[in-house]
Amino acid sequence: MTDHPLPWLVHGVVAATDIALIRDVKDVFGLGTIAMAVEDGLAMVASLVPDSIDLAAAFADQDHVAKIALAHHQILAEICVGVDVVPVRLGSAISGADKARDLIREHGSRYRISLRLIAGLVEFAVVISDDPSRPAAAAAARPADGRGYLKARAALVSDVQARPQRVAATIAALSAMLSAETVTQAERPLPRAPLAPRRYFDATCLVERTRVAAFLERSGNAAGLISEERLTLTVRGPWPAYSLAGEAGSLS
Repeated sequence: MTDHPLPWLVHGVVAATDIALIRDVKDVFGLGTIAMAVEDGLAMVASLVPDSIDLAAAFADQDHVAKIALAHHQILAEICVGVDVVPVRLGSAISGADKARDLIREHGSRYRISLRLIAGLVEFAVVISDDPSRPAAAAAARPADGRGYLKARAALVSDVQARPQRVAATIAALSAMLSAETVTQAERPLPRAPLAPRRYFDATCLVERTRVAAFLERSGNAAGLISEERLTLTVRGPWPAYSLAGEAGSLS
């Protein structure tokens, strides 16, 4: 591959045999497609940094960081749809292709271990929370007398008190539904401070790439299940299998 004098912003590492499948992925800065340096069966994937961009200044500006971070993760998400990729931490800048090959020689064994761990897998984040568009409880018809009011009030209190058990049962059913299409499912700690809307379930699901369509279909079916309890389901991904591969640290 032809070297280029511009510095690189690194995104990840893939097997060299897979580079033909990702040649058309667009880079972060709009120069064209991503750059790749091949060494010893591995390829480091990066965006060329144009002369007009001062990376140090860009990463000191929150707006620039947000834009670069979004593009960086979109590149990794696009790559992982077709091939396994070990993600490299955002902001890892190197001098160019020669440095990329040096890094592969230095850290190649670690990259290969990560690629073996994530072979054929992608990651989804699954979150269940209160649906902010729905009322906390169904509104009752205006009672005709005091007895009717007390009866309606008791029914409302009973519904509110029973909801935690119903929510727990719904989440258990959804988790079982999704587990049929996952290799592993690991729950993340819920926020200690109350959020609006409240979050009840937050998990990472590792899914075989060949089962992604089936997983998303089950997720769509699950959305109907939880809507009865005024809950909403958010599924994000597919992403590289961060929970297995982690992120390679800064390379600079």
